[in-house]
Amino acid sequence: MSSKSASELSCIRGRYNDFFLTNKGSIFGAYELSGVDPTGLGQMEREWCTFIMSSLFKHSPDTMTLTQYYIHQDNASIKLKERDTPRSKLLSSRREMFLNSRRLSSSRLFFLPEFRLDQDLNSFWTIEFFQNLLLYPLSTTARRYIHMRLSEYNSILAYEDDLKITAQNLSDGIQKHLSRLNLSSLQNTLLNAVEHWGLVKALHNFDFRLLDQKGKPASNYLHSRVFEGNIKAVNLNGVDYLKIQGLSTVYLRIASIKGFSDDYIHEATFARGINAPVSVKGNYVIMSRYRGMSKSESKKYFKNMADDVQRQQINPAELLTGNIKSGLEKQLAMSDTDQAILKEVKDAVALPDGFGNYEAAVVVFDADIDQINATCRELEAAYNQASIDLIFESTGLEAAFESFLPGSQFKSKREMVINSTKAAALSLFYKASAGKHDWLFSTALGKQIEEALYIFESNDGSPFYYQPHLNGRCLIICIGPIRTGKTFLKNTIASHIMKYTNSFYTAIDIDPGTETLAKFFQEDGAIFRLDEDFQAGFNPFSIATGSDDTRFKAHFIRQLETMIKANSNAESRLFTRLEQKLIDNALKDTLDPRLEPHMRTFETFLGHCNEDIAQKLARFHGHGMYSRLYDNATDAIGSLRKRFSVYNIMGVRDDPVLLPLVMNEIAYRVVRTFESESLRDSFKMLDIDEAHAFLKIPGMTDFLANGIRTWGKWGAGVSLSTQSPLELESVPHWPVLRSAASTLIFMADGEMNRDVYKRVFDLSDGHLDAIENLIPKQQAFIYQRDLRVAKVINLFVEPEQKVINTSVAGEVSVRDRNLNEFDDIDQAIQATIEELELA
Repeated sequence: MSSKSASELSCIRGRYNDFFLTNKGSIFGAYELSGVDPTGLGQMEREWCTFIMSSLFKHSPDTMTLTQYYIHQDNASIKLKERDTPRSKLLSSRREMFLNSRRLSSSRLFFLPEFRLDQDLNSFWTIEFFQNLLLYPLSTTARRYIHMRLSEYNSILAYEDDLKITAQNLSDGIQKHLSRLNLSSLQNTLLNAVEHWGLVKALHNFDFRLLDQKGKPASNYLHSRVFEGNIKAVNLNGVDYLKIQGLSTVYLRIASIKGFSDDYIHEATFARGINAPVSVKGNYVIMSRYRGMSKSESKKYFKNMADDVQRQQINPAELLTGNIKSGLEKQLAMSDTDQAILKEVKDAVALPDGFGNYEAAVVVFDADIDQINATCRELEAAYNQASIDLIFESTGLEAAFESFLPGSQFKSKREMVINSTKAAALSLFYKASAGKHDWLFSTALGKQIEEALYIFESNDGSPFYYQPHLNGRCLIICIGPIRTGKTFLKNTIASHIMKYTNSFYTAIDIDPGTETLAKFFQEDGAIFRLDEDFQAGFNPFSIATGSDDTRFKAHFIRQLETMIKANSNAESRLFTRLEQKLIDNALKDTLDPRLEPHMRTFETFLGHCNEDIAQKLARFHGHGMYSRLYDNATDAIGSLRKRFSVYNIMGVRDDPVLLPLVMNEIAYRVVRTFESESLRDSFKMLDIDEAHAFLKIPGMTDFLANGIRTWGKWGAGVSLSTQSPLELESVPHWPVLRSAASTLIFMADGEMNRDVYKRVFDLSDGHLDAIENLIPKQQAFIYQRDLRVAKVINLFVEPEQKVINTSVAGEVSVRDRNLNEFDDIDQAIQATIEELELA
């Protein structure tokens, strides 16, 4: 670069603890934010975020400068933990390889608040300096002062008291910032000296590996230490770039914001629209800076504006002739532009808001200039739809870069004066949520950390770490019409549950959708089918632990109450108080430990009841039409303890009487294992399809809502899937269950009724917009209220996973044929991949 060296571009001069000092007598710190995900933000959420930022400005010093950096890179590297079991090891390695082939993006968000000092620490040529220079031969004090000023580090000590006070004010101010921002951005951390120096160097050199550097910065001459390479302007194919040549070469294009297309600056401008400016893929950094004015500075600024307009109304000829127009005549003769300026000044003075100078720029960087220009086109489109006017710098590249740097004191020609509310609306408070990377859980050996259950690709190309265990709860509710990818999503997640040591997964399905996955896990997988012509079902007493097993008794009575609901008249659909007492006694007698195990059956139980009870349950014993379900001496299921168990109950899927009974019986048995002491430290998941039938069982909603809080301590969770919100709305005590859910997942719904979704799930308009725009069979919307995560994810999977999970008829036919042909399931999967040309 011709006019300035690299070191001259930086305004950073010294370090004080975790903060840095500029050459104009200011000090700045830095903190990192998790931010607010732009996905699913409706008008109400955008107004709320703008309010938080506005509050931050209003409760900070008027003269605070707040610089914000949003760093976006296509460089996310995924590393999954290596697993012990061959099947899970294979799945994890394939997922890792697939994700790394997708060139996923990552983003980070930093705020750098800057406070002015009363003294300019780094200005040598002050009156005080000249006075002491004249006294240098005569005064020891003067000589000491001059020596201190000639040392950059000691120049800081010359005003140490002022520095300490301002640094403390800055530290207190940052803590207040973090407290306010925590209302929406949950994870915000102050950077220490090492982290802060890494950020500063990364932004100077556009080498973001420096963010992870460990070296502690020096205390002085930092402007000559911050750059690690040479910088120069170059023109390639008629386009102007900055070229930074250090350990590697990177090119930059800089676009500045010159204004806004709309008269009104919208709340959460940078998160606005489906293709929000912060959601564009590519390598770029957005910088936003607001330099607050003191009240006297803003008053002077607006007075000068008004004076300029008034001066333009003066006509020299009128002064010479003495024929001067009155104030009213001048006002009537004013141009529309001048009148608009005076109105703006009048309105601004009346506002309670502070004012400041605002500037913003986006720097696109890459080693490949073609990639830079492609990203620039994407950004320009995104900024246009957000009503932001960009101008790509050419001759002003050097000045634009200098203005972009942390701590810059350079006055940009693109600066505009706005109030603090507009600055809040223009804040970079938004970043794609990465989810929850780690899962902290309790075991007999103490707290343990595991990686997230699954990594999705977000709609903006960033990885989303999905973990349903949140705050000791794991209840997933998934809603989606048929053929929208619900089963595909469920199985994709389920396949990775097995990576956790000694984990257990159980699916209750009404079709063969999960059977292939059970086969994939070979000796760890098991399948139980309940066909239409099933001849043997359950012996419920086979799983009771004794006469004092109150959990079993409660479950058995729920089953009895569900059975009699199928009776035709009202009297036979309820047990009288006397009958309830007889049932309690009959249960006690049937569970008597003196009774032989083979005698503990449904038939024996009814033998201890009176004729009225037996009559009400007539369909379920003897020659009754449903007797094969419960009236059995031998239990057909037994105790399936395979790690991956699938119960395909398609034989009763269309029977409104048997379906809830079968679901409840299997679910109860699985849930009992949740609290088994031998499995206490194991991750356990129960997955129920068509769950609305299960939830309508008397007392089931309360049972689940209460159980979720307990099961979470045992590493257990429940996933419920259904097709329609209306099916859930009719579930007893649905709001209780909804509030217990840790995760809501929505699939695309082409016939979505916004009012129904809003009412049933308590969603915002922004959430509804996201669901409404989902691509069927490709996308899902994940909502985790505790994490304030609202996320659109893509069901992009590796070919092997697609073969295992597919429910597309033609693909299923090819897969099943290969499964029958090959003894080795991996060979069958590979043959299917080749035949379907998925590789």
